[in-house]
Amino acid sequence: MLFVVAVHSLMVVDDLDGVGAYYIWTGQAVFFTANALFFILSGRFNLRERTDDGALRRFYLGRFRNIILPILVIFVIRTVYDLYPSWPGFLAAFKALVINTIYGFNSMEYWFVYALVGFLLAAPFVAHMTSRMTKLEIRYFVIIGLAYQFALVLLANMGIPLGWTYMFGGFAFAFCLGPLVEKIVCDDRRFIVLEILSAVCLVTTVFLVSRGWSANAFDLSPLYTILSAGIYLLLLRAGNKMQSNAFVTFAAKHSFSVYLIHMMVLLPVASALPKVWGPASIGMHILTTAIVFVVSLFVSIVLDRIVIDPLKALFDRATRKKPRSRAISAPNDEAAETSR
Repeated sequence: MLFVVAVHSLMVVDDLDGVGAYYIWTGQAVFFTANALFFILSGRFNLRERTDDGALRRFYLGRFRNIILPILVIFVIRTVYDLYPSWPGFLAAFKALVINTIYGFNSMEYWFVYALVGFLLAAPFVAHMTSRMTKLEIRYFVIIGLAYQFALVLLANMGIPLGWTYMFGGFAFAFCLGPLVEKIVCDDRRFIVLEILSAVCLVTTVFLVSRGWSANAFDLSPLYTILSAGIYLLLLRAGNKMQSNAFVTFAAKHSFSVYLIHMMVLLPVASALPKVWGPASIGMHILTTAIVFVVSLFVSIVLDRIVIDPLKALFDRATRKKPRSRAISAPNDEAAETSR
């Protein structure tokens, strides 16, 4: 959640300054892992094998409740936000909303929800695969995925498009890694090796980007994927060792909304703050990130409580079966984890 705010807040850093440029490249290499972390977590919580038809129905109802409903609410708000200060009329605004929902918002920061929904539709079926893979199959799956990414990135930076496709290309690979990462890195020795590799991948990525090899460096590169896995397990272990923190738990409940609204906060905040040049702009990045995160969290809390939560309650009443009034509660809790 904080990473995605931080990476977009890099827009205030002076990229013409040498120090600023390296700060941006390093920040992008680290903070852009937010995308992979999101999909790894989504895969971890959603790629769970379900063995009865009732569980399948509850899965889709839970995902509609916790994922689709908030997305639709934010899409309405963002459409009005983009139209402001003019108002073309209700019909024109509704047309804009429909276009934005179908494809318009896919070209901006909401691209990840389009991918997520597609992954969730297939999750119950893919879960049978990831749940039953042997150690050898997991090894081959990871090697093939990283090899495909290597070929893709290498050719892209040489100006050569790769015509061959892979079923688990893009962030589908990270999504499938969700339930597999902890099976691969299953002891302290492997964890240490991964963290060392992650540090090497970070330094190598910054070096390559500084030399112009930037195509897919922060999304589909094998270096990026390894770094993301390392950060994921580092955060996971740190979280397991930390005592329960009430603020972190509370903020996590609203993280999906923060993902969805932070750019609507960042744009006016970045415009209002003074422009700072040189290395001092790094301090402005830290300030901008803090302001946007706090304001986005506050707005998310208000929005969740007055709009999204009541809509979820209405959805629960509309879909609840009277003889099994508690049937949907557990999947909803599980889906709520995905939205974090």
